[in-house]
Amino acid sequence: MSSGQPYVSLAEFKESSYYNGLDITDAQLTLILTDVTQLFDGYCGRSFWPENKVETHFGNGRKQLTLSKYPVTDINSIIYIAKLTNNATSGTVNASDYDWTKDGLIEFADFMSQYYKYRVDYDYGYSEPPGDIKTATMMYTKHLLDALDAGNAALPDGAGLTSFQ
Repeated sequence: MSSGQPYVSLAEFKESSYYNGLDITDAQLTLILTDVTQLFDGYCGRSFWPENKVETHFGNGRKQLTLSKYPVTDINSIIYIAKLTNNATSGTVNASDYDWTKDGLIEFADFMSQYYKYRVDYDYGYSEPPGDIKTATMMYTKHLLDALDAGNAALPDGAGLTSFQ
């Protein structure tokens, strides 16, 4: 789900007021920042870095569908496929036949046939994670570092996220 890149760089964290100067290596601190990013991705059910997604939606006789991830940065293609026949009729919806918004709403010029499913290939995410995500990453990392400093957590050799006692 995640690009593997932490939401906060090592330099950003060390320059912030959240860094407590604990004596750990840059590699360990980078690992903690990366693990906190992955923890947030799992909790939120998404990455905030740019990613690609392909979703299938069933025609509902309406003119709109809503994508599950946002902000949408581009619609690469929308393909329709007949869902009730053996010889699947399919084709590509022309870009001029729909409009889309950053919040994931696609509005078709015509009604979506209930006899088709629509496969949408799109890009979503932020070029830079939102400020509140970066702040939360730094706050939780500080929490882990404070626990390490107090002896309430341990960093196993070369391991990821710390475990609390």
